[in-house]
Amino acid sequence: MDNDSPGPPYPYDWVPGLLWGKALVRERRIVIRDPLEPLPDGVKDSGGLVSVVSNAVVIWSRVDAGPVHIRVNYGFEPLRAPTSTWEGREEVAFVSSTGVMEIDDLIPIGEPGDHGYPLNLAFRGPGRYGLLVHGRSRRLSARVAPKEVGESYMLYVWPQETT
Repeated sequence: MDNDSPGPPYPYDWVPGLLWGKALVRERRIVIRDPLEPLPDGVKDSGGLVSVVSNAVVIWSRVDAGPVHIRVNYGFEPLRAPTSTWEGREEVAFVSSTGVMEIDDLIPIGEPGDHGYPLNLAFRGPGRYGLLVHGRSRRLSARVAPKEVGESYMLYVWPQETT
């Protein structure tokens, strides 16, 4: 590769750094998927924070449309730190068959090239991953679109061993 970021296959001990940005909510959904695959039909609100379907994850927002803050952390093991300042929390697992899982409509914050790699939640390639999603400021009515970014989400992703 021409830049300093590792490319597949990634070194065993490499993990992406923290990424933050804004994601655009559409129809109350923040979609994480392989950008070359369509979102499966019939994704319904699970009543929780997150729904997992084939090659996709949907985070359910309380607003119909607009920007929300997103922070993505990566690791090799589940997060053990306390997260009491977050109102909602849900842990799920997803499988990436292609090794690419990106957040639709993500606008990274920072200068171009700050991150040095594309956002990919399946950072170790195809396989099974754990995803811990935290939500904050989700008390707004679902019918009100905020004038400013109010909702925030922290995502923590790690590869899971297959048995």
